[in-house]
Amino acid sequence: MINNMIRLNWSFLQKWLAVTVFLFVLLFILSFPFPQAILPDIGTWCSPFFEFFVKWSAHHVFQIAMPFNFQIMSDSMGLYIHTFNLLLFSLVFGGIGAFFLKTSINPRLKYLFYAIIRYYLAIQLLAYGWSKVFKWQFYLPEPNILYTPLGKISPDLLYWSTMGVSRSYTMFGGFAEILVAFLLFFRKTRLLGAIIGIGIMTNVVMINFSYDISVKFYSSFLLFLLILLVLLDAKRLFIFFIQNKNTPPNMLWRPNWKGNQIRWYRVLKTLIIGVILINSLEMYLSSGNFNDDKAARPPFHGAYEVTQFAINGELIPPSLDFKNRWKRFFVHRLDYFIIQNMKDEMLDYKLKRESEHQLLITDTRQPDQTMTATLFVEDEMVFFRAYNNKDTIEIEAIKLEIE
Repeated sequence: MINNMIRLNWSFLQKWLAVTVFLFVLLFILSFPFPQAILPDIGTWCSPFFEFFVKWSAHHVFQIAMPFNFQIMSDSMGLYIHTFNLLLFSLVFGGIGAFFLKTSINPRLKYLFYAIIRYYLAIQLLAYGWSKVFKWQFYLPEPNILYTPLGKISPDLLYWSTMGVSRSYTMFGGFAEILVAFLLFFRKTRLLGAIIGIGIMTNVVMINFSYDISVKFYSSFLLFLLILLVLLDAKRLFIFFIQNKNTPPNMLWRPNWKGNQIRWYRVLKTLIIGVILINSLEMYLSSGNFNDDKAARPPFHGAYEVTQFAINGELIPPSLDFKNRWKRFFVHRLDYFIIQNMKDEMLDYKLKRESEHQLLITDTRQPDQTMTATLFVEDEMVFFRAYNNKDTIEIEAIKLEIE
């Protein structure tokens, strides 16, 4: 139906479906936050307005009591309710709009709609692509992951860590997404880019659902946009691939630039693509980090095997009978202090560096519970001493190799 938009006279159902899709796609793009370096993040501006209706629907329609995550973000309850609201709104006003349409949607409006989809997809694919190429998305596994028993790692973290081990494969995946983005910028390569993009995003969506990675809905939305682009040529593709016949040209309306208009159009398009490209690279240019595998790690980053553990001066032997004894501890690159007890349970704490050797460790589950610790190295031995409200913990450890 969407691929038949060149028809002059649509049925009411076709017009209803087309207007509904137009409204839903544009409203979702406007309301879903996706921070950018240079380009304005319209979603962040608009999301508070839409979140008001999320709360209203949660209370009056779905009978969901607060508190719940009403924010419009990846796979949150708020996003699902927001999607329901947008779909309902689009269906209702799509029907109203279809009633007033005499033949079909204005060709210029269709051209603008698909141009918005192409450039929006290119922006998102460039963001995800560069993050893979420069190893920001799939970074090397942290020390605590390397020493966590396989059965205790969640599927999403296991997949993320496995991908992070190979730079060549993440670069391959990133460059594939970047290629699709550049193909979508241009009308003549739009179809090729959309077809390749469907293959890539279908794989991404399946990974997100199969490994329970929390961008299921948004990746599905990007796949839906790529399918919309291909549906413009569905009939032509059927004739070429199935009937094995020559295909007619694409009849989608496009501006007929002439003379100086063509030059100004090309200048403007080059500027827009340039801004989008700079926007996608700004964080890497400003940080100078073009390979996160080689990026500097914070002091004491790594894994430590506890050889001696004492609480209030009393030595605790390395036995399963003493669950609270530390087996290992880890310093995470994102300033987390992680403890592995004798039962291989991982407990994470927020880490703040007070000075070169002094650390402030806060329980993320009980923010009022803190430990002040000192950590230093002497003759290849690591010494850790921490104080909280009632106990003194003294540890000797050795640093483990994680290369």
